This record gives sequence, structure tokens and C-alpha cells, in this order.
Amino acid sequence: MKVQFAILFWLLWTTVATASSTVEQLLANVGLNGKASVVLMDIETGRMVEAVNPRKALPPASVTKAVTVPYAISALGTDFRFTTQVIATGPIENGKVRGDLVLVGGGDPLLDTDGLFKMAEQLRAKGVKGVTGDFLFVDGAIANVTHLDREQPDYVGYNPAISGLNLNFNRVFFQWKGSAVSVTAKGEDHAPSVEGVQVAISERKGPVFKHAKQKGKEVWTVARSAMGDSGSRWLPVREPGSYAAEVFRTLAQDNGIALPEPKRSNQGVSGTVLVSESGANLVALSRGMLKFSTNLSAEIVGIRASEARGKSLADHKASARAMTQWAKRHYGVSAISFNDHSGLNDASSASGRALAEIMRKEAKTGLYPALLKSIPIEGSTSVTVRAKTGTLNFVSALSGIIEGPRGTYAFAILMADEGLRRQGKRDGVERPVGARSWKTKARGTQKAILGYWAEAYLQ
Repeated sequence: MKVQFAILFWLLWTTVATASSTVEQLLANVGLNGKASVVLMDIETGRMVEAVNPRKALPPASVTKAVTVPYAISALGTDFRFTTQVIATGPIENGKVRGDLVLVGGGDPLLDTDGLFKMAEQLRAKGVKGVTGDFLFVDGAIANVTHLDREQPDYVGYNPAISGLNLNFNRVFFQWKGSAVSVTAKGEDHAPSVEGVQVAISERKGPVFKHAKQKGKEVWTVARSAMGDSGSRWLPVREPGSYAAEVFRTLAQDNGIALPEPKRSNQGVSGTVLVSESGANLVALSRGMLKFSTNLSAEIVGIRASEARGKSLADHKASARAMTQWAKRHYGVSAISFNDHSGLNDASSASGRALAEIMRKEAKTGLYPALLKSIPIEGSTSVTVRAKTGTLNFVSALSGIIEGPRGTYAFAILMADEGLRRQGKRDGVERPVGARSWKTKARGTQKAILGYWAEAYLQ
């Protein structure tokens, strides 16, 4: 029996070692050997069929979101929805609210301009034309954070603020043509002008963008030297509650409802709910969040899940630490540490083995691969891959489920050059020199590894 066990162990070891050497060669070809953690894991047994540095912890980037989703669903349930309300503190008489009108945010990360317009329409249908008191907004359902990650450039649209009242992923649409500049809350059907966030052209050589608070408004200045004759981009908003309230006031006016300048309220609100708008359920929200890798959605659903578990939170980073402890217990893994729910911060880390094990166990529940997007494999029609991608400068991650006629496996492919990443962060630019070519090599290597696995194990 001992001899048989020894032979079996040798066969398993040599299978992993030989297979790993192929992956190691693919990594070495692009200079990523030693800077990667790669695991292919049997979906039924959890055995690592292939492994290169399986315990090496590297930044998972947006693959973090694939942990945030089950963390949120297990706490909140699949039917959970964020709700935004308009409340009157007094009765409606002759078309006017006798008291205050209050826009109350419930944290919905998907609230957009068109959704606010529908709420204004519903308010008009209630017979409201004005208010005798104040127009208030409440954004304290989620702790306000001005930046998802202060180490990222502050002008990129994927690094917005967090609030209990969010709009358009907390971004404004900046557009220019010649010397004409516009700032709008752009939706599909409505694009009202925004006064609380302004953009001015500067004659300085650099930096390209600067942000400041001036007389109660957010002011971005942009270096003319970096602008062409025309163009557009989304800019983040640092006070999303004020932004959403301003846009709602404008849309209310479009519906014949006169409201005064909005004021923030930190008090609890009691009164009559005139309008209540619920967003997508948590499964639909999560599917979109994983597909489009929306950072704001990940942070907010993660925070709400931590609160549902009774955690006292200072910010999204404290919530991410709570998620780390949950994941270690829930999945029985150790080499993970999350510093946010979106993966934007590179202080988070996970090993290939840990992520593959998480994918394997969630495949057992049916959550994955159903919510993950399809990743094509060149030259193979019988093998399917559904996975979550993750990208930062000099970081590339991919984890999910690969399935073919001969079996199903969970996998993780993490790659990072942390030295180049540190240098890029010191440069303080959105895309450091060499980042684009590095990403191309990393993604090409991931595709090559998937193709090799498809041929070796699945077809």
C-alpha cells in the first residue's frame, strides 16, 4: 500500500511539474517568470493540476470584485435593491409642500440623470409645484469619501467619490470645441447643465488637470496645451450629494416644479414619501458591475454588505478588511488581503491558489460562472472560459472557470511587475511609459496559457 501511494504521489507531482514547466516557459518568454501566480484547479477535488508560484500574493486588481459579489449577496440577498426617495415634511396644499422637500439617497450606485428625471415626473404627478420650506438632500446612508484611491490620479473617471447619494457614477461630462466649454450631467435622454462643477481652460504647461473648491463650487482647470480643437471626457465629482441635488432641482424645474437652492441635511427625516425609486436587484447590479468593472458599484455594495453584518465602518477600506476576514473563514483560504472592494488600490493582494479556490467553491453554489463574462479562446469552439479580468498599470489578473468536453476547472492567472508599478505611480500620470506594451504582453500570455490548457486538458 505504501509503495502504491508513493507511486501515485510521484505521478501526480510529475504531472504538475511537467505542466507547470510549460506555463513557466510562456511566462519566461515575456519576462514575467517569478512575477506571476498561476493555478489550474480541478473543480471537483480542489487538486491543483497546474501551479506556478501558487502561494505568491499579487495585486488582484478588479478580480477583487469577484469576491465582493458573493460577499454582498450572502449578506443582502439576491433581491436587495437600493432605493432613492423624495419625502415631504408637510402636506401638499394648492400645489405646494407646506414644509421641506427632501431628496434622500439610499446609496444607489446606478442612479442616473434619466432616473432622476422620472422621479421629477412622478413628483409633478403628485401635484407638487413648489415648496414653502427648504429643498434638502440627505447623502449620509454611505460614509462620504472624496476619492476611491488617493494614490490614483484624481482626474480619472474611475476614481470618483463615494456617497449615499450618487449620480452618473459621480462624474460630469466635460466637452469642448474651440473656446466653448460645457459641463453636463449627461444621460441617454437628458443632459442638464451643471453649475456646481465648472471647468476652465488654463494657459499653463502642466499639470493637465487641477481641482479646487472655490466659493462652494468644484472647479477643474485644464491646460490648453493638452487639448485639441474639440473633445470630451468624464471628470469625477468630489461632492456627489450636492451634484445630484442640483441636477434634481434642474429637472424638477423642467417639470414645472420650483425648488430653492439645495441644502445638505444630516438629520433623520420624517414625513410622507412622495416618490420612491428602487434600482436593479443585486444580481443584475452585480452582473453589470462585473461586466463593466464599475468601481463605485463594488465599493457601495461591499460597504452595504459589511453594514448588514453589523460592522462599524470608518470608510470603504475598513469594510474591505471585514471582507478579508469573511473570505478567509468562508473559503478556507489564507493568502488574501483586500484594501478595497473594487481592486483599484494595489495594496490588496491574493494568491493564485486562493482565487482559484474561491472560484471553485462559488461554481459549486452556481453563482459562477453564470455572472462572469465570456473570454474567447482562439482556435477552440468546444472550450468555454468565463472569467473576471483585472488591470492596473503593470498588473494583469484573470480568474474564472474553464470548461470543455473533458472536464471543468477553476483557474487564476496573476501577473505584476511591482517595481515598474511603483515607478509609474511616482510619475503621477494616468498611463506611464511602457504600461501599454506591458499590458499587451501580459494579456497575450494569459491567452496563450488558456489555449495551452484547452488543448492539454479539455478538448
